[in-house]
Amino acid sequence: YPSLLLSGSYSTARRSLRGLSAEEGVTLTQNTSYRWREDDASTASLQTVLTGRAYIPLTLPGYARHVLALRTAVGISDERTANEFVVGGVSGTTTELVPGVVIGDPTRVFPVRGVRPELLRGIRAYAASAEYRAPLVMLRSVSGPFGFYLDRLSFAAFTDMGGAWCPASLAETGTPICTARGGRDAWVASAGAELIFDLALQYDVPYRLRVGAGAPWRTPAGTGRSAAFYITLGGTF
Repeated sequence: YPSLLLSGSYSTARRSLRGLSAEEGVTLTQNTSYRWREDDASTASLQTVLTGRAYIPLTLPGYARHVLALRTAVGISDERTANEFVVGGVSGTTTELVPGVVIGDPTRVFPVRGVRPELLRGIRAYAASAEYRAPLVMLRSVSGPFGFYLDRLSFAAFTDMGGAWCPASLAETGTPICTARGGRDAWVASAGAELIFDLALQYDVPYRLRVGAGAPWRTPAGTGRSAAFYITLGGTF
């Protein structure tokens, strides 16, 4: 599968030294891929993902500025694609503690916290998130076992939503890409909160640990609405 890739970004986002994340400005990114099978030019397929982020500072007390963070993503594939978009799950980063032991969650393009990964699937997809981030406390010297140090604590309240679907023309022909497992032609939304720990290992390797819970307030038919708890690494966006 030879591929041509085109990516671009524009950003005015900025942060202070002790900022919880980017604190003000916008970021726009675009990723497009064109793939085909070497022995069959008719399989050529185009896929594009557009992502936008906005950060609005709030003048409230704390060791850093409070932030209202917004994110939206849209993905479109043509009807010859061999890959579909998946919606749901927690977005973060992963790290390998020891060979074969990986913790954290992968970075997801269409995350919805509080629902299982890949709950929805399709060749058209979107996701949006709104998050309020607040500093709690900065610590002078709190050491733990094995040389871990806790630097600061912060809090985030969020709501996420996302959806995915396939065009009727693909659903009717029974194309495998649009008949595999996972919900179709639906959207899901959730709300929740996270407690965020900024840690360091021997002052040299920083980690962000997020402990959160989310509950869906809108789900496809036949899907439960029970809350989900999670622990992951890295930031959301």
